[in-house]
Amino acid sequence: MMSASDYQGFLKRLDAAIPQWEKALREVKIDELNVVYSVGNVIVENQRLALQKLALMRPIIKAEYDHPRLSNEMSMLDSLNDVTSELSGMSHFLPESPQTSKWVASTATPTVSDIAKFLSPLMDHVFAYADNLQARAEKCSPRNDNALEPR
Repeated sequence: MMSASDYQGFLKRLDAAIPQWEKALREVKIDELNVVYSVGNVIVENQRLALQKLALMRPIIKAEYDHPRLSNEMSMLDSLNDVTSELSGMSHFLPESPQTSKWVASTATPTVSDIAKFLSPLMDHVFAYADNLQARAEKCSPRNDNALEPR
């Protein structure tokens, strides 16, 4: 589990990275792509959902500065996973062109890699936090491993 100061630093770096990811997502201009309407809608929806997830992370990060909660940390983890999925979905549906190939290579792929740098430590932190809470709960009351046996 990250120390309190390490976690604060992590949150600051995460908060600072979000505008870069939002910018990367906004660089895809559907009006400039030669795609059929249905494909364009899929790309726009991926873009909208990823931007929405990033926007929802901001208040969670701010709340975490003052009072860390496991549920918030799990929400951030889910949001980061969702953003990578939406970016991958956008990349998959983009038509082959010099513009889109450049975006995938120079923006989408590095953005997914950058997000992954946050996913692993956050996941480790969440699991360690949960294990710590479980251990503390077990100290408070005896554990009944057989749910069929009355206490």
